Amino acid sequence: QPCALPVSRLELSNSQGMPAYRADAIVVLGRGVDADGTLPRLAQQRVERAAELFAWETAPRIIFSGRCSLMTDTIPAVTEARAMAEYAVTLGLPRTALLVEEESRDTIGNAYFVMRRFLEPNEWHSIRVVTSAFHIQRTAWVCQKVFGLGYDVSISPAPSELEHSTSAVRARSGD
Repeated sequence: QPCALPVSRLELSNSQGMPAYRADAIVVLGRGVDADGTLPRLAQQRVERAAELFAWETAPRIIFSGRCSLMTDTIPAVTEARAMAEYAVTLGLPRTALLVEEESRDTIGNAYFVMRRFLEPNEWHSIRVVTSAFHIQRTAWVCQKVFGLGYDVSISPAPSELEHSTSAVRARSGD
């Protein structure tokens, strides 16, 4: 469920009455897609986090990034990006705000193809990247290497059931 906006619409508006977005785009990194094109729960959680950010008017658009994992033996019927976009529509996001990058097969590819296909041609320099909490360090390192200093990049973690179940196992084992 998207949360209520943290401040009033009036406070978010500029002198022309347009929302004062804090970023040019929200970028959601792929997290797999099943052979039949359905999203695993971790990927759904990333889309749900992006929907929250969109509801808070963080950015006017969302870029879903990913073809399929390098680790997969079979190419799914639908790309990760397309499956995430379709799931976003079921959450009430407008199709006109959704973009897909369908070439990347890993985190480095996500950053590279998003930059080449969307950020550079549109002169967008500020993004909010959504990934799972356990993937933040890798994502931050890759974004720093690929984007360099010319981009304003923040990472917004999506909570994950994997993270909660791992913590519960550690708690039971005394680690």
